[in-house]
Amino acid sequence: NHRATLNVYDVRPGAPPDKIAMVVEKPFKLNCIVCHNICAHEHKTKLENGTVVGGAAKTIPFGGGCSPKLEVKNGNEESFAIINGPCCCVGGLVELCQDIHFDIEDPNSKEKLGKITKKKPAGLEKFQEAFGDHDTFMLELAEKVTDDKVANFIATLLLMDYIFFEGGSPISYNPVDNSCQINCWNCYVLGCLCPCHCSCGGNNEVEG
Repeated sequence: NHRATLNVYDVRPGAPPDKIAMVVEKPFKLNCIVCHNICAHEHKTKLENGTVVGGAAKTIPFGGGCSPKLEVKNGNEESFAIINGPCCCVGGLVELCQDIHFDIEDPNSKEKLGKITKKKPAGLEKFQEAFGDHDTFMLELAEKVTDDKVANFIATLLLMDYIFFEGGSPISYNPVDNSCQINCWNCYVLGCLCPCHCSCGGNNEVEG
């Protein structure tokens, strides 16, 4: 819900050191039901000189209802893609057991343009993701998608990781009272994530 800025550097061979390819800005938003612009998480993608080349935001009103929905726009504020997520369950222990897919489609023709996949961790990566913020995403796009739109989708992927999967690890341990909290899943309702979790262990009294 707070403001954030991410500098993306050009790491191609021959690029000058510390060359900024684009800047992704996320303004402050309220973390609640999406009923107004102030509640709709979004990002703006800019060039190093400040020119806005695109952005994305949760749809108003209600961010897609019970399924995440984001509208992706170009620098002229024209919508060129809609991203639709899974129904209700986003994140938590669920992400350790299955891939989570977000489909990308043209807002007018409904043609599929690609998809973003939050990959299920394999092997020991499950432990890294269960107790930390180790995430792997795959972005697949149709060949006709232009480079500027690809850059915007990459920035949108970063926004989605931040607002859907960075709310805390699925399993957390509190050494103060020796308890463990398990976030089973995050229920997506009207644009807002509602964690569904349980706790186990813990001391009834904690010495101060």
